[in-house]
Amino acid sequence: MSEVEKDLCNPSALREAITEVFNTMVFMEINSSGPIEEDLGDQPCILGSVSFRGLFDGSLSISCSAACAKEITMNLLAFEDEDEMEPSDIPDAIGEVANMTMGTLKTMLYDRLGEITVSVPTVVSGCSMCNALRAGEVKLSATVAVADQYCVQLNLVHMYSGGKA
Repeated sequence: MSEVEKDLCNPSALREAITEVFNTMVFMEINSSGPIEEDLGDQPCILGSVSFRGLFDGSLSISCSAACAKEITMNLLAFEDEDEMEPSDIPDAIGEVANMTMGTLKTMLYDRLGEITVSVPTVVSGCSMCNALRAGEVKLSATVAVADQYCVQLNLVHMYSGGKA
């Protein structure tokens, strides 16, 4: 693994990026003590994903329970009451958190990775979601605890492309 790929595969970079987004835009605390157990079982989850292209191609995804997604939306959009929320606000908010996290990571790694082009976020919901790796892909996962109550799972899947954005 090259030094550049080690930078991209560094779980602390993922945690630093999501912490910055949550501290500055979502106004929810990422617990430094590590993840807590949130039993998602067959609960619906929300997954926001952005793809990227550059020296490495791949995607960054953020997934959480529907309850966590609702809290993130309330904070990000500064809603005082749940009744203010439209059904489309939750996927919009989760997509934006994924986008901001990728943007933060992109800025952190720019000196090492060069220009990275980022897609528009995609958001899906469902139960027991997972992704399968293709040959040559590497997956990095990190779980963070949010507000002493929820878990947010981050996945960075990438493959060396050697290309430019």
